[in-house]
Amino acid sequence: HLRPHIDAMQLTDFTDASFSNSVNGPFDCILSSFSLQHVSGHQLLDLYPTLYRLLDSDGLLFIAEEVSSDAPAGLDISSIVRRDFIRTNRTQKLIPTEFTSAQASIPRNQWPPFYSLRIDDHISLLARAGFAVSAPAYILGAALFVACKRTD
Repeated sequence: HLRPHIDAMQLTDFTDASFSNSVNGPFDCILSSFSLQHVSGHQLLDLYPTLYRLLDSDGLLFIAEEVSSDAPAGLDISSIVRRDFIRTNRTQKLIPTEFTSAQASIPRNQWPPFYSLRIDDHISLLARAGFAVSAPAYILGAALFVACKRTD
């Protein structure tokens, strides 16, 4: 139902160092869905200010991302619940076999790097870039961040 309200949309790869030269901002909204986990914390120091610059005033940044969490007594509840959720959905054929077979066909040495940061690390880096950040929603090891470009 959003399509009539979208004037333009661009798809880009944040892991490509030249991505900021290939997109035409400013944008009202930027959405990142489980892609920043392949960008190191050091790279996010540069990426978040770039995303801030690409947003229009009062623009919004939505980030859905896997995050690290504490494991009290060595028990990572989120990982256990997520593993069981995926296993159940595979068993019940709710996850398409095309997805799992495509994923399994990628040799392990070609998998992208994985950098899972803590929630507070993302919030700190976003705030450092100038964003006002909401308290993220967190479920099963993933967080949804909503950040707004401040126009003080």
